[in-house]
Amino acid sequence: MTAPPDITRLRAKVGEPITVRKWNDLLGFVNRLLSQFRQMNGRGLHVDEQAEGFSLWAEQAAVSFTGAFHVTVGGGEIRVAAGTVNGDVVPVLAGRPLDGSDNPGRGVPVLKVRGLKPNEAMKSWVVLEVTLGAGETVLTPEVGRAEIKHADDLGARPAGVGWLPLAMLEWADARAVKRVWQVVYFNQRHHFVMKGGRGVHYFHAAS
Repeated sequence: MTAPPDITRLRAKVGEPITVRKWNDLLGFVNRLLSQFRQMNGRGLHVDEQAEGFSLWAEQAAVSFTGAFHVTVGGGEIRVAAGTVNGDVVPVLAGRPLDGSDNPGRGVPVLKVRGLKPNEAMKSWVVLEVTLGAGETVLTPEVGRAEIKHADDLGARPAGVGWLPLAMLEWADARAVKRVWQVVYFNQRHHFVMKGGRGVHYFHAAS
C-alpha cells in the first residue's frame, strides 16, 4: 500500500469558492483512496461498492481457541492452562492447584524445564495423572488425586494410576524444548472400572 495522498491542497478557507479544480482534486483523492482499499479488500476488511458510494467494513480481530489444559513452553518453564476433571476437580501442579486459586498473588504454578529430560527419541509428555485409593472408582475433590506431571516414557506409568497425555514435547537437545504438540483441548471426565481382574482408567472430553 502506497502512502496516503496529501490532502493539504484540498483545504479551503471560509468563504472561498469551491472551484472545479478543487472539486476534481477531491474526486481524484477519493478514487486513489478507494483504490488502496480495494488492494486491502479480503480477510478482515471488505469494500462494498454501490452506485451512490461505497462502504468499508472492518472485522474484529479473530478470537483464538486455547482450550483447557493448553500447554506452553517459554522462559525455561512449562505452563498448563486451567482445566478440570469430573466438573470440579482442579489438578495440582508442583503442589499447587493448576489455576493458582490457593494464592492468586503468586500466579499459576509452573514446571521448570531444567532438570527434565526427553527420551532417546527427543520426546517427552505432559500428563494428567489420576490416583484413586482401594475401592474408589470416582474422582471427586474429596476422593483421589489429580496431578500434572512430566514423563519421558508413557510405558513407565506407575501401577494403579491413570495417565492422560495432555501434550507431547519435542526437544531440540537435552536442555531445550523446540515444539509442543497439543493432545487434549477440553476438560475431562474420568472413571475407573475393574475388567478381568485389573483396573482400567477411562478419560473422555467433558460435554
